[in-house]
Amino acid sequence: GYWNLFLPKLSYTDFDHYLNSIARYIKDGSISSIQELYYPIRLKPAGENSFENLRKNGVNHIELRMLDLNPMCCAGVARKDLAFIHLLIAYRTAQLLHLWENTKSYSVQEGKGPERERLLVHRQASRLHFWEENPDYKNCALRQIDDMKQFFSFYEKKGMEIPENYKVSEILELEEQKILMPEKRYANQIRKKYQSDYIGVRMDEIRML
Repeated sequence: GYWNLFLPKLSYTDFDHYLNSIARYIKDGSISSIQELYYPIRLKPAGENSFENLRKNGVNHIELRMLDLNPMCCAGVARKDLAFIHLLIAYRTAQLLHLWENTKSYSVQEGKGPERERLLVHRQASRLHFWEENPDYKNCALRQIDDMKQFFSFYEKKGMEIPENYKVSEILELEEQKILMPEKRYANQIRKKYQSDYIGVRMDEIRML
């Protein structure tokens, strides 16, 4: 998706600080509205996505802008990828709740290194050979997958509720393969199939439907 020409620095201390950090960019003309804040994760209100609506009515849903889109699926995203995102959110939420219970405080301070680094990495991750170019991040991602396997294995053994159609081990194994094997990534599969004329070949395929 779109990216801002500058790197936004948002505050997550609380909802008011979040709104104020956005308002600053609107006021100085960096963006004309909240709709032009192209962030990997956005808090959105019900109905019109406007600053006033968000401030008045609060957050209705969280928009995730880093989904692994798959043009080879008619819906644009595979069910197994949505399942992985769901599992990842549950896993990270459990981690943060555990941190909260142990420290009774958690916040991301505006403009600090870790948040800026995450955004920079998110931009770089669109490169076809990102994992090969960044072995440290690759190893970190693989460790996260291993942690998720252990996390959900514990819940499965305890008989706790996990959606019946979620084959957790298969889903996590697929994500691990994407990291380890370039040919498993959608971008490389599309590149191999369509070469340099994706639009032309796709238009021919559509005409044949």
